[in-house]
Amino acid sequence: LGWLSSALEAHVIYRIMQKDCPTVDDFKAYLSEGYDILLSLYPNEGAGITQLRALTDKALGLVGSSASDVDNIEAIGEGWVAEETLAIAVYCAVKYFDNFEKAIIASVNHRGDSDSTGAVTGNILGAVVGYDAIPEFFKTDLELHDVILHVADDLWRGRTTKFK
Repeated sequence: LGWLSSALEAHVIYRIMQKDCPTVDDFKAYLSEGYDILLSLYPNEGAGITQLRALTDKALGLVGSSASDVDNIEAIGEGWVAEETLAIAVYCAVKYFDNFEKAIIASVNHRGDSDSTGAVTGNILGAVVGYDAIPEFFKTDLELHDVILHVADDLWRGRTTKFK
């Protein structure tokens, strides 16, 4: 399910980037829209798409749980496979949509593949809040900071350029 999870994440980020102030409801709508697009593009992958959706729906259902983030994340999985990584990122992004720092902390404080779950959460919420809203301590001493900014700027310019 790795490539399906990646395609869904890319779709959600693409859609987030099209809106000036995306909301958590927009995010959820982009997820749902993404499943429909995946099904139309890959009709032979219905079982995998259904499995991916079930796991992310489980993550969305856990957002309102009174259990700790660690317990909720462990109920989703450990993030060693792409569909679990994305579902954990969905949980963290939705639960802490308005707080980048809390989302990142939740996404990396578990016993699983925390660097991957943190990266995917950061990708999603970074697109939501933008570079300037990311707390400075996340950017200070970041390896290859200038290269990352250059690539991000190139991607942003691509977003604002119409292709023929």
